[in-house]
Amino acid sequence: MRISAGALAAVVLPLISLLPACVKTVQPVGPGTAPTPSAPPAASPESGTSVAGLDRESAVLRCGPRDSYAYVASGFRCADGTNPFAGVLRDAARSRLRGGAVRNSRGHMVDIYVVPCPEGPRRVYVDMYGCPEYERKLFRASPPPK
Repeated sequence: MRISAGALAAVVLPLISLLPACVKTVQPVGPGTAPTPSAPPAASPESGTSVAGLDRESAVLRCGPRDSYAYVASGFRCADGTNPFAGVLRDAARSRLRGGAVRNSRGHMVDIYVVPCPEGPRRVYVDMYGCPEYERKLFRASPPPK
């Protein structure tokens, strides 16, 4: 079943306003940025821009697999402010949706993690090629799309 972006936004955006500020934190995007979980918000539903992690195009930018697992294990927050993985990287890594990687418009493969939040499973999109070092590794293996 496919849901249109408009229908998804109509359901998700009103709910986001109810979330704690730590859940709304987005990662900075741009050349040479090394995002951190505590980065200040750079976008919000209210401003009409994407919130990191909701889809492949607004994936949380990380630097390699370990950094991706660390974000899912510690940086991500459920609606109640908790993280069910409590910092355990192995558990976060196991939550990656097998066969669920998708390519975004930058040519990066984006992993999808299913986080077992108290309010229900949450899909989190994470781009482990979000730093220059890993982006070079990716494009050495295959050129970016045109």
